[in-house]
Amino acid sequence: MNTITESAITKTGIGAPVQRIEDRPLLMGQGQYTDNFNAPNQAHIAFVRSPYAHAKILSVDVAAAKAAPGVIAVYTGQHLV
Repeated sequence: MNTITESAITKTGIGAPVQRIEDRPLLMGQGQYTDNFNAPNQAHIAFVRSPYAHAKILSVDVAAAKAAPGVIAVYTGQHLV
C-alpha cells in the first residue's frame, strides 16, 4: 500500500518528474566537457605510479622527464613531504 498522498507529492516533489535541460545536447552529441576546452598557456599533468602494491620506492630517475620537450616541472614524492 502506498502511504504517500497526491498532495504530499505535489508539495515536496517526491516522485514527481524532473525536467532535465542537459539531456538533449548530450544525446545529440553536442555536450561540452572540460576536456574539450583549451585555455591560453594551458598545461597538462601526468602521474606515474608503481605497478607494485605496497612497494617501497627507493629512488626515481627523473632525468628523462626533465629533458623532455615542453616539460615545465617534475615532482616526486620527496617534494610532497
